[in-house]
Amino acid sequence: MRNRYTVLLIFTLVLMSSLPFIAGDELATFAMKFLFSVILLFGIYAGRRMRRDLIVGGALGIPVLVGRWIPQYSTNLRVFLAIDVLTTVFLAYVTIMILSQVLSARRVTLDTIAGAVCGYCLIGLGWAFVYRAMFVINPHSFVFAAGNFAHIFEAGTRSEPQLMNFAYYSFATLTTTGFGDITPASGASRAVSVFEAIAGQFFLAVLIARLVSLEIIHSTSRSRD
Repeated sequence: MRNRYTVLLIFTLVLMSSLPFIAGDELATFAMKFLFSVILLFGIYAGRRMRRDLIVGGALGIPVLVGRWIPQYSTNLRVFLAIDVLTTVFLAYVTIMILSQVLSARRVTLDTIAGAVCGYCLIGLGWAFVYRAMFVINPHSFVFAAGNFAHIFEAGTRSEPQLMNFAYYSFATLTTTGFGDITPASGASRAVSVFEAIAGQFFLAVLIARLVSLEIIHSTSRSRD
């Protein structure tokens, strides 16, 4: 399928832009789970290069896909943490597969750029699940601005924190924006936040250098022809 990264990027951006509006309502939460399931399935396809990648991606993604729909996901703390950890591993695998293909591309295309942006977004989402799992294990891992703590959990549950809060913090850290309304308060959360900030800057430096060099090489070869 051509433009597979572009399609995956569109689904990812729709999910990210929908997060602030889907908390609390059952129908909206169902829509989020459905959209995230589509991203999981399409991520397996977009990240594959050979049959082995499909097998590994399916082995990692199917438990995440199934586990997110079972009732115990929102009521059982152990199930919730297990699914979020598996989600993080799966997103890391898909991100690595996509970026390896982007960095090994022979020329820069719109789909290549979409793959790079998609990898950046998946890094932020993956870290969001890490932060949420850390908060569930230790609620003192993060300090929220006064008045925001009541909006951390999904309506009707005390075991499923809203992903929106941690996605917001993750991308603020990834881009080194740091608004300060959510701050890491434990050694572990601070260390993970530092690693994400470094990863975000390293990603941009390496990726931009690679894409620019590919475009220069391609432009030089065209001028010679």
